[in-house]
Amino acid sequence: MVGSWLIFVWVACPCLCAAHQLLVGVYGPTTSFSQVHMGVAVSVDLDLRKNFEPDIADRFGLPVIAIPNLHPQVANVSFRLGTSHSKPEVGVATALDFQLGLDGVVPVVGLVGGIFSSIAMPIASISAVTQVPQIGLGSSPLLSNKDLFPYYLRTFPPDTFQGKAFWSWVLKYDIPLAVCIYSEEAYGMGLFQAMKDEARLAGEENRLGGVALRDMPENFVRDEALKAIDVARSFGSRFLFLSANVGGTTNLLPVLEEAGMLGSNWQVLASETALSFERFPVGFMRWKPVSRGLRFEAFRSHWARMRADDVVSAQSRGRYKIDKFRISLDEAVVPPIADAIFSDADASLDVYSTFYFDACYAYALAVNELLNKGTPLAEIKGKKLLDQLLVTEFEGTSGFVSFDGNGDRRAAAFELENMQPDGWKLAGIFSTSSNQLTVERGPYWMDGSRTGVPPPALMSCPAGYQEESRRCEPCPRGFQCPNGLPELCHKGHFSNVTGSASCSPCDKGSFSADLGATQCTKCVPGFFANRSGMELCERCPKGSYTPFSQSESCIACKFGQVTEESGAQSFSECRCGAGYFICNTSVRPVGCVPCPEGLLCEGLGLPVHQPGFWASDVSSCNFRVLRCRDELQCPGGRPLGECADGRQGLACNNCKANYFPQDSGTCAECTSVDLLPAILGGCIVLSLFLLFVRLLHGYVDQLSLNTLTVAAVGGQLVTAVQALTSIQHLRVEWVQPVQRLIRLSKLVAFDLDVVKISCIYGEDSPTLKLVGKLSIFPLFVGLLGIAWCFRKLQGRRQPAMLNDDTFNLCGTLVFALFISVTLALLDPFQCVANPDGSSSMLSNPGILCFNSGEHTILLLLSSLGILAYPVSILAWTTYTILMYPSRVKSGVGLQLVYRHRFVFQRFRPERYYYGLLLLIRNALLAVLPVMLTTVPEVQGEIMGALLLTSAAVQARLWPWRADVANYTDLMITSLLQILLLGISPLIHRDRARSIQMLGWLLAFAVLSPFLCGLIVLSYALWGYVRPPIPFGIFLCYDKGSAGSLCRLLKLLISAHSDAGIFLDVDQLDDLDSIFDVIRVKTKSVVVVLTPDFLKQLWCAGEVVTALKNRVRIVPVKCDDYVPPTDEMLQKLGDHWTPEQKQILAFHGIGLRDVQRAQGWLHQLPSLHLSRYGSQEQLEAVVLEMLQLSQVSTKLFGPSSEGERGGYRKARILITGLVTDAEALATLKVFQILVLRHMRKECVVVHSYRELMAYRPWSYYLVVLLAKGLLRDPSFAKILLSLYLETEEKMDRQLEIITVNADENFEFPSVEFLNELENGLGRELGIGLELGVYLSAAYRSLLNVLALPLSPLGSERLLEQQVLEICRRFRRYKNLVFSLALDDQDDLQVEGDGVSPQELASRLADIGGDSMDIFTSSQVKKQFFSTMRQLTWTEAGNVVFEGNEVALESNLFGRLVSDEGERSSSGEGDFHEGHWSPDWPKSKLQLAIREELEGSMADAWNPDWPIERVRKI
Repeated sequence: MVGSWLIFVWVACPCLCAAHQLLVGVYGPTTSFSQVHMGVAVSVDLDLRKNFEPDIADRFGLPVIAIPNLHPQVANVSFRLGTSHSKPEVGVATALDFQLGLDGVVPVVGLVGGIFSSIAMPIASISAVTQVPQIGLGSSPLLSNKDLFPYYLRTFPPDTFQGKAFWSWVLKYDIPLAVCIYSEEAYGMGLFQAMKDEARLAGEENRLGGVALRDMPENFVRDEALKAIDVARSFGSRFLFLSANVGGTTNLLPVLEEAGMLGSNWQVLASETALSFERFPVGFMRWKPVSRGLRFEAFRSHWARMRADDVVSAQSRGRYKIDKFRISLDEAVVPPIADAIFSDADASLDVYSTFYFDACYAYALAVNELLNKGTPLAEIKGKKLLDQLLVTEFEGTSGFVSFDGNGDRRAAAFELENMQPDGWKLAGIFSTSSNQLTVERGPYWMDGSRTGVPPPALMSCPAGYQEESRRCEPCPRGFQCPNGLPELCHKGHFSNVTGSASCSPCDKGSFSADLGATQCTKCVPGFFANRSGMELCERCPKGSYTPFSQSESCIACKFGQVTEESGAQSFSECRCGAGYFICNTSVRPVGCVPCPEGLLCEGLGLPVHQPGFWASDVSSCNFRVLRCRDELQCPGGRPLGECADGRQGLACNNCKANYFPQDSGTCAECTSVDLLPAILGGCIVLSLFLLFVRLLHGYVDQLSLNTLTVAAVGGQLVTAVQALTSIQHLRVEWVQPVQRLIRLSKLVAFDLDVVKISCIYGEDSPTLKLVGKLSIFPLFVGLLGIAWCFRKLQGRRQPAMLNDDTFNLCGTLVFALFISVTLALLDPFQCVANPDGSSSMLSNPGILCFNSGEHTILLLLSSLGILAYPVSILAWTTYTILMYPSRVKSGVGLQLVYRHRFVFQRFRPERYYYGLLLLIRNALLAVLPVMLTTVPEVQGEIMGALLLTSAAVQARLWPWRADVANYTDLMITSLLQILLLGISPLIHRDRARSIQMLGWLLAFAVLSPFLCGLIVLSYALWGYVRPPIPFGIFLCYDKGSAGSLCRLLKLLISAHSDAGIFLDVDQLDDLDSIFDVIRVKTKSVVVVLTPDFLKQLWCAGEVVTALKNRVRIVPVKCDDYVPPTDEMLQKLGDHWTPEQKQILAFHGIGLRDVQRAQGWLHQLPSLHLSRYGSQEQLEAVVLEMLQLSQVSTKLFGPSSEGERGGYRKARILITGLVTDAEALATLKVFQILVLRHMRKECVVVHSYRELMAYRPWSYYLVVLLAKGLLRDPSFAKILLSLYLETEEKMDRQLEIITVNADENFEFPSVEFLNELENGLGRELGIGLELGVYLSAAYRSLLNVLALPLSPLGSERLLEQQVLEICRRFRRYKNLVFSLALDDQDDLQVEGDGVSPQELASRLADIGGDSMDIFTSSQVKKQFFSTMRQLTWTEAGNVVFEGNEVALESNLFGRLVSDEGERSSSGEGDFHEGHWSPDWPKSKLQLAIREELEGSMADAWNPDWPIERVRKI
């Protein structure tokens, strides 16, 4: 079809064939490869015109090729130019323009061009149709096929020649195998086919391998080239041939370099197209056709004369139709024609230039022959021209040119070029005529060597091949040949091709479990291989899956889900993992979220409760999680919000209405039977009430010491159980069976659930339970009040002591249950954190701390309760303990001590304060669990430290009265410590916080020794800088007249101040240092001025020393002191001997110093001291003395005046020479010391009236013997009042104890006693008739062994002597037992004791000793004894023999009339109403009976007879 169309065009357009012009078209890659070829075509035209145009001949000289028999019409032969732009479509379009004149130019009769066979072949096909001969430069062997391309000829040697050259090189160097990479285009495939034909003809096809590479003229794909290179390597040969067109070779060389195939381990031989590469390695070889023949030098000369204008000038552009280019020169991608290219032919002319030149000249020679044969110019074309061209022969610039029958150049030669260190050099020539390769000298090889044979390394088998019969055979499949020896592929590797240098690791997603694998096995679904070279596929880990085979990785489950097992194959196997749950909200799915603390998440569905936790769904996937009391109340696995049976509310805190809690954690419905515990509890309370009533009026003296010890130990056990309750409040995860045992502490922890209180209240309310706990103690007090009223209604007497007993019982109960009370009140403050960030009460987890109204109410109730109970108890106990020493020392306020015996009586007197320590320890036991709730890491340690400290203090103090109680207390505390050690692993701890806390504790332990040392050094340094003054007061006194007084002052000062007091008999060992004590160790000197003070040498020296050293002086003037006159001061030295004066002089003190000091002393403000004043007056002077001395006083001094004004029950009476000031001071000193040891009220009695007032409550009378005592009227009356008393009528005996307090005391002689019986009594102020009784009393008194007492001795001596005397008080050997006996005896005595103020007022009203009982007869003694035995009514009547009779006052007048007569006569007949002292009681009663039978009008008042007698 195409051929017919072309013929039509040829016939229809005769105008295109001008007879006068014969055009030859010349095309090539002018605009893409080189414009030099355009200049070559122009040079042919110029050279041909030399024959016809003289000016050109003149310019260029002789023609390069002489045309024999030149026909003139050859001048009609001209050339037009075109471009193929290295593209077949452009080349074909240019050829059609040439042949058909489509661009308006005369059609050509012949074509020249076509470097690239890929362009030449389609044009040759067209030429076959148009019958236009074409002489090209394409070298493809296919162009030799005249059936396809009959009009194609070529001056360039065909590839068959170059193929021979390649094969000759193989044979020359005995190459076992060469591999050729060829491009899939005409040139590349043709050349490789030529090589293969040679090998096939030689029968050695296996010595040549080929690798095809796609032709990529525009977009070269590097990866394809690399794959081709890898295939070439697989042949195992190190010899590589390159067969590709210019563009393909140019693109391939950089890739070869990158792949390392231009290195020393390879040898590359390329065709002539290997032109454009800057980094040809030494040893690189290429073939190049011989392109310079005998006429080349002429051509060089001709070329050198040309200029660019010859080619691209306007004239030239028109002549050669350059402007008709399909791709204009302006679009060219190569440098334009310039004059410079003509100056150096070697540099500018490539291998194709001479073949272009000769091809153009072939047409001129053929036309010339045809013209000479007579062929018209118009007929020179087509077949005629082709036939003439085939026979044309000439010596051209490229050598001798001739064509064979196929249009191929008959003979050609190829140069073997070798890149040497100095550039390309000719290494050999292959001649097609001889078919031999001639090498003059060994070439350079690419390993850098230059030898005649290839280097041995190139001849050895490369990696991946094994040598067999001198040849390298590819390594078989399943093997690798790294060093020419086959090895089985390792596991995880394979080799599925031959020639593997190393086995390939299995790709990701596959594995190989066997040796020598030829292929890898794909991973099945659920398995993956995430790296190459794996022996086995791995299972998809939990949380991922893969449904695909050959998976490189697994697909993670969405939303944070996991799978139950590894190796999951589908998404359906994904679920939330343990500790997570799926959260799907209405807005978007959140996915798996961490399970909140306290909940159990199994992956599907909503979370459920963990044991011991409760939760509710506040919002989507946001839970309120609270802790429960225990796992029983909030069992695990329940849906959100559910509780144990019968429970409800937050954290399952409460039972339902009318339900009560059970030990199983559930709540049961209340029935009538469930009221029994409450009834039983009421009965127990009633029993306790009856027990308390019994204790109120029972016989306490029946209690033994063992019983009281058991009570003390019982109290310790109760405290221990409460301590267990406190330990139970720690953050401990209790285990069985100890959990059941711990719960027994509910009995003393006020747990009202024990009595099923919910059934009483009707609801399980923590607020009501707290109110119930707060009401327990007021209920107990109320019961005691009821008991007190009950006794009142019975008409029983209510002594004040009964109130003390009541107070003591209340205190005992509160003291024993202090921990439980405190724990109950602190319960609302003990909050623990919940998993949701809130906090709730530990005991009632359903009550949110500080975030609920119920908790606010509980806090308010607890705060009020804390103030009412623990705080008040601690404050009151602290005050009582602090006041105890002063109350005991002063002797007053002992009744309050008695009232607080629940604090004191269990402990030894010197450890009176231990009750407070015990209370503080118990308070800390209760408070610590609350304080340490948020830091459970140190709960056990701090509680253990508290118990350890408590045990150490108890072991050191040994405070309990009974040793058994001490041992028991120590043992209980030790067991509690062991319990804490045992539960330490069970305490809920945070490991990180525990480690951090432990670090701080250890840091403190490390720093503690240094801190202690620093404190000690600081204290020592302070003592050095500011040395302490040990004595606040120095007592300066006359020992003879104020020794006992100053001892008394020291005792009183010690009661009010902790300052040191210097009393010479206590501190002084060397008299010479006494002045140094005043000078440097004393703050103030108190001078006690007595009558003989001025006569004392040492006193004078002390005053002078104080004056000279500016030590503060406080004078205290006694009431018997007389200030000295000037005359007395002048004669002061007369009282001292010269030796005494010398002693003062030795200390730098002269007489004038003494006189001046004494004068100055009496000018100072002084205090007045009444030696016979009351105790209150003495203490007032002491307080003022402390103020003037600027000595600090105690915060809690002796008892206040209010306490002094109370009633006193003196158990020990002390008397002696009360009329002597020093003796009276000794009595008071003795009283204070006895109080200190005995803790019993002691009173110094000054008269028999005081004695009779205190007598009903007393058991002992201590008489301090002193000189002159037996002649003292006051003492005589005191003693006689006791002797005249009918002892058998008294309810308690008064034991007399004598103490010799004066070494000058003289026991009475017989003469003195006889004189006393004969009238000496009147001198003592008693009646004559009582002398006999006083003598008998003295005799009885002195029959008692007197113990010694040294009032002027040291304090230690006095303490020892008083302690020995106190042992005489056998009744008080056991203070606890005696206390009970005293209480029982006091119930038989009227009144609540003696008020010192009322007694003093009454004695002042009576005045003196006038008309006392010692001036009357013994009648009053008998009378009072008889009257006491009668039963009296409130109306004043007497009950006599069952009848109530009103007595007449006349009876008593008659009974006491004629007193003097009866006293003097001593008669005792009962006559006319007169009576005798000797009457027996029965006779007296008879006289009273006779009087009762008479008429008596006046009623008898039991009080007035005593007053009547006193008036008489």
